[in-house]
Amino acid sequence: MANLLCISGSPRIRGNTDLLLDSVVRTAGKTGVKTKRLNLDKLKLLPCRDCGCCGRTGVCSIRDGMAVVFKALEWADIVVVGSPVYFGNISAQTKIMVDRMQCKWVEKYVLRKPRRKARVGAFILCGARNDERYFECAVNIIKIFYNVQWIDFNLRLYFAGVDKKGDIKKQKGAIVSVEKMTRKLISSYGRILKDS
Repeated sequence: MANLLCISGSPRIRGNTDLLLDSVVRTAGKTGVKTKRLNLDKLKLLPCRDCGCCGRTGVCSIRDGMAVVFKALEWADIVVVGSPVYFGNISAQTKIMVDRMQCKWVEKYVLRKPRRKARVGAFILCGARNDERYFECAVNIIKIFYNVQWIDFNLRLYFAGVDKKGDIKKQKGAIVSVEKMTRKLISSYGRILKDS
């Protein structure tokens, strides 16, 4: 049985990002997949200090809520990150998490640790502007987040014109598209397992 982790980078509890991730959890649960959910805003994350400690060990020296994130990522086979887009980028909470992946970069490229297991990831973005280019920077950063962890990033959903709390409920087909993406992601993971 697969383990699916949802990570919300939204500081607005029960906002548009959370509503979309609710749909991921619900859909995955119906397929028998185990689910876990984290809200980064509740974890008290500190930014990377560029102390260099992880450059020798591959382990982050900062003791904070990222311990919960690292543990959950180790548990997960399928990862879905959701973030609002502010000024063309992921939220500050999500960016702190990404920056703290320096230790995973060290594991992969300096210590040359082998790939642990096959995993897949997706990204859900919400933003006020109705311009797909507005989301490009956020997507590129999440690509790197997944890449340093050997997670195959193959699905993303953009929701433009979403600003006020609950706006996502007004977008026809939004929840259905998240349900479809979730099922596709779970199937993708199943295919990777068969091939490995």
